[in-house]
Amino acid sequence: MTLDDVAAGLASSDPETRRRAAGRLVSESGERAAALLIQALGDGDWRVRKEATSVAMSLAPSPDILRALVETFAPTEENVGLRNAAVEALGGYGAAAVDALGVLVHELDPDGRKLSAEALGKTGEAGALLLLRTLMEDRDPNVCAAAVEAVAAIGATRIDEVAPLLLHYLRVPDAILRLSALNGLNQLGVVIRWEDIEELLRDPILESAALVAAGRGADPLAAESLVGALAKTRHTVRSAALRALVDFVRGGAIAFEAARGALQRLPATERERLITLADEPANALDERRAALVVLGALGTREAARVAVRALADEQVNAEAEEAVLALGPFALPALLENIRRAEGRQCAAAIGLAAQLTDQDTYREVTQTVLPALTGGSDDDTEAALVALARVGDRRALHPIARLLGAQSVRVRRAAAEALADISRRYPDAAREFARSAGVEATSALAAAVIHGALKAPVRGSVEEDLAFLSAAVSADDMLLRRAALDALAALDSPQAVEVVAFALTDEELEVRRAAVRSLGAMQTQDGTPAGLEPLFDLIRRRPETELLVEAITALGQAGDPRALQVLRPLLYSTDAFVAVQAVESVGRLHDPARAEILSEGLEHPDPEVVKSALQTLADGVDPIGQRQLARCLGHEAWDVRRLAADLLGRVGGQAALGPLRMRLSEERDPLVRQTIQRALAELESADTTVRRTTPPPSRER
Repeated sequence: MTLDDVAAGLASSDPETRRRAAGRLVSESGERAAALLIQALGDGDWRVRKEATSVAMSLAPSPDILRALVETFAPTEENVGLRNAAVEALGGYGAAAVDALGVLVHELDPDGRKLSAEALGKTGEAGALLLLRTLMEDRDPNVCAAAVEAVAAIGATRIDEVAPLLLHYLRVPDAILRLSALNGLNQLGVVIRWEDIEELLRDPILESAALVAAGRGADPLAAESLVGALAKTRHTVRSAALRALVDFVRGGAIAFEAARGALQRLPATERERLITLADEPANALDERRAALVVLGALGTREAARVAVRALADEQVNAEAEEAVLALGPFALPALLENIRRAEGRQCAAAIGLAAQLTDQDTYREVTQTVLPALTGGSDDDTEAALVALARVGDRRALHPIARLLGAQSVRVRRAAAEALADISRRYPDAAREFARSAGVEATSALAAAVIHGALKAPVRGSVEEDLAFLSAAVSADDMLLRRAALDALAALDSPQAVEVVAFALTDEELEVRRAAVRSLGAMQTQDGTPAGLEPLFDLIRRRPETELLVEAITALGQAGDPRALQVLRPLLYSTDAFVAVQAVESVGRLHDPARAEILSEGLEHPDPEVVKSALQTLADGVDPIGQRQLARCLGHEAWDVRRLAADLLGRVGGQAALGPLRMRLSEERDPLVRQTIQRALAELESADTTVRRTTPPPSRER
């Protein structure tokens, strides 16, 4: 399509035709293309202007387009849409736009200078600050205000330079300039001293913005002014004060206490309005959320009841939870009442919060209130109750929780086991008594096995009695009981216990066999020596199914005994990459002089993932052998192995790695690997320079 075709398209009465014509200018250049683009930027349809703006920015830094854009600020141009579009487009020309406007700006009329300031702000260029400083002193107040706002826009990346400028303009006589500076400082998150804010609060024009600044500053002296503004007649001021108080109460303990004191001195009618604002779903959502956060500092029973009710509303439950936690002891009665009523979805949240607010004086009441929630509710409520009781429950919870070990829900059973173990550790005497009285039925025996796993032996009077119970449990019909018994047996220092656990390696259920493997890896004698290694060695030699083999390899690594090295070594050659990787990681956990040499064998594996795992493990404990192997893998056939080797050498290789990296860089063709090598070299060379600069010269004394 020629420029004549574009011109014809821009002359069409159809906006979509004009938009498409503007888009075709993206591949054009020259003065005529620039003129047509300016025509499109001044189109009466916003869609055409938007398309043209995008094209103009994509053509940066075209001098023809830049010149045409700047000329739209001339006094003769009256198309407002064109000028605004030019402001947007110039933002994409960066430093070039700053230079072009710097030549012209002081010849423009006030409107042109104002537009220039806006465009300079959109460039984000630090170089624009010098020009904007002159515009901040312009004789026209609108130009000054636009310049101040532009400085603030640039400030996100140049805050150290911009903040002092804006702070200076808080003290100028013109209220509009002060407002622009204050808004800019708020936008940048700059903390302003309360002494400076207090004076600004007296000006109705600045009051709302000053309240926002006071909230962010969190100076306790500002509490009375912020809270007092909640009673102002203007809604905009009240709303600003409410938002500011959210920042204020989150500003630390001192600010929070200052806000609480000021809120409690607030007239009753204003406190009631705050409570109503937080309580009514029909209120504006952002204001309701803010009011709930502020309620946390109010510290009254009514505030607590409102916050607890709001827990059920998904739109505000995060703020409601924040308020409840801030209210602390004030909220606990309301939470417990909510739990007693068990109002559906509120119950789980209330239970969790109640547990967090429980102390030495209230745990009995909380336990008594939460226990009924274990039954009759949803799995969410039951799980929440179990988590809470795990934290604060007393001995009364042992039996009710034990019954839930037979629940259908897996997550409920898991939470019940964890809660039972936690309470057993807090009340070991009661737990031991419960375990000794447990019957032979599955749920009761399972509870006893969980208690055995939680407490130090003996639980039943002697280690022999514990072993007899757990041995019988390992042969029970219930799979969960067998697993729990195996977990408990891991803590017994007894050769017979090792035999029982080793026998479980033949169990029909994979999960039980895996539990047996984990227990064997954890079992120790009194002097801390691993006690279950031999059965694990035998199991690995028999090559069981992959899941169990990987579990056994992991257990050997966690046991940390160097005797495992020779058993793990052949697995580095496994054709199953998952098995080989796990073997590499377990070898890496063993502290033995032969470790590095054995890990080096993993570098010969045909699967790159195994090689990368071996490289990473060698780098974690780098020594001369490991460093040589890292360098050797710079020539590996897989690009991702070469890239990892280069990265690791850069981080741990030392100055001896410079030579291999430089040599590889001259041969490497993969762009990602080259980039990594270059980065590694830069890091090593920088470290070398630092050493040379900081090391004192050798003494010349003889």
